[in-house]
Amino acid sequence: MSNKYDKFTKKALMGSVVETGEKRKMKIYKTSKYEKLCEQYITTQFTQKQLESIILNVGKKVNLFSGNCGIFAIALAKFLNEIGNYNLQYMIYVNHGEDAVEDYFDGEPDIYHVILSVEGNGIDDFFDGHGSCSDDDVLNILKEYNQDFDTVTVIKLPVNSPRVETFIRSNTNYDSSSINENGIIGVLKQEYKKINKKDI
Repeated sequence: MSNKYDKFTKKALMGSVVETGEKRKMKIYKTSKYEKLCEQYITTQFTQKQLESIILNVGKKVNLFSGNCGIFAIALAKFLNEIGNYNLQYMIYVNHGEDAVEDYFDGEPDIYHVILSVEGNGIDDFFDGHGSCSDDDVLNILKEYNQDFDTVTVIKLPVNSPRVETFIRSNTNYDSSSINENGIIGVLKQEYKKINKKDI
């Protein structure tokens, strides 16, 4: 992978949207009074607008910036993998300096920002703690480090790539307690359930 970086656009960097089709909803019959009183949720896909709303609501409860962008990207990827079939890739903005991804993995580069590319089920965009993430959003963050698109390298890798999660963990303010049901993933699921609640 070349370390030359062209400012990303969906047309240039993103493939065709993977459409998996709408999941059929199953009617669930309950027999006991206790079960009828329980909140029941059926996994369904959501729109891009709903995903952005979920992210923004999570951001009101958890700090998704100040070095936590890597934690959030990992948590969002794990959450979306549970919800449905998405093509997910990390986009990691690092300082220039190496010619190959493996060299970055073996070193200690400066990571300026991490975002998640999401394709599938009608969604085709980039996301960070702001929700949908534009070129301008990334550029504003890079400027905080006196960087711009010409002075950084972007590493784009599928979320299941070997070593990529360890690479993010090792070079950002990563807190493992945030990537569990009591952390960001749990808050994402809580917000998801608010839009996915079904009346029994």
